[in-house]
Amino acid sequence: MKDYEIKLELLFYGVRLSNTVKKEFITSGKVELFNDYITCTGMMISFNNQYVTCKINENSKYIVDFVNNQICLKKDNNIIKKIIIIEPAKYMINNELNRYGQPYSDYVVIHKFRARIQPINGCAYDCKFCNDNLYEYQKYPIELLDDALQKAIKENEIKNLLISAGTPKRNNIDYEYQNNVYKYFGKKYDNLPIDIMTAPRGIDTNKNKDSYIKFFKMLKVLNLADLSVNLELYNEEARRKYIPLKNYYSRKEYLDYMQLATEYLGNNIVKSGIIVGLENEGDTLKAIEELAKRKIRVILSPYIPFNNIGKSPTPEVMKRILLRAKEITNKYDSTLSSKYIWCRHNEISF
Repeated sequence: MKDYEIKLELLFYGVRLSNTVKKEFITSGKVELFNDYITCTGMMISFNNQYVTCKINENSKYIVDFVNNQICLKKDNNIIKKIIIIEPAKYMINNELNRYGQPYSDYVVIHKFRARIQPINGCAYDCKFCNDNLYEYQKYPIELLDDALQKAIKENEIKNLLISAGTPKRNNIDYEYQNNVYKYFGKKYDNLPIDIMTAPRGIDTNKNKDSYIKFFKMLKVLNLADLSVNLELYNEEARRKYIPLKNYYSRKEYLDYMQLATEYLGNNIVKSGIIVGLENEGDTLKAIEELAKRKIRVILSPYIPFNNIGKSPTPEVMKRILLRAKEITNKYDSTLSSKYIWCRHNEISF
């Protein structure tokens, strides 16, 4: 099996932990698991430049074991890979608190070399496959976000930043707060590439080209690595069903918005996530083609069942979609998957 095929199987089956690993690492506290968004929860491992977050599944055919002083991945009782377990940052493991008694991990979460800044707790949207909207909506003070980021950088090797978390409510006060977050971190940390994840939006709540362009011009001055605007789904019925509030912007408006962003920010700076498994393969491939021909970087994410909705795509389906996505992006001289390999831990990627 190729490394990427093993990764696809791990995304689907997850891993179970041997008794040795449970006793020597988990119970003893030497190894901690991630407890984050539904797409970032479990054991994050790496092998041969592959990164993958695996759910813990006691019925998995893949076992994480400790053999001859080496952590290994086994299948059918055979060692197939030597692996490295990627742990959360120490301040996350120890639930360290800031001067106000709040966990630093409320504000900044680390996945290997990436620090994710979370300006908003909760989310204004109600996407049916996401657990972020279960939390109380609140905007965090920029001072506390920066305090947590400084701690993260001091104690860890950080190579890129992601400003993400919940979508702001559609009012000019919350939009201006988010603008200030972008400007603050973009200026102060101009030595680090910055990814921004947002729904389509302008400099304010006006839904027009002039507002969009002002927003893109503001982002242009930042050391921008990626602007993530996730289409999620292509099928119109699926969009109405699974992302009702996000569908305030139609599929066409999403695509037009990203194309306009590309004109101002450059090819393959804008990227868009597609969820594989919630709609038929034909619609997923149409989404990939619409993005690729606009020079928008394509990100493929496997659907992870939530709220008793749907099933995960099988490794065979993921592989089929991935191979076709490669053909399509090559056809349009576009790109596939996140730029940084450690950011691909929850992606369908090579």
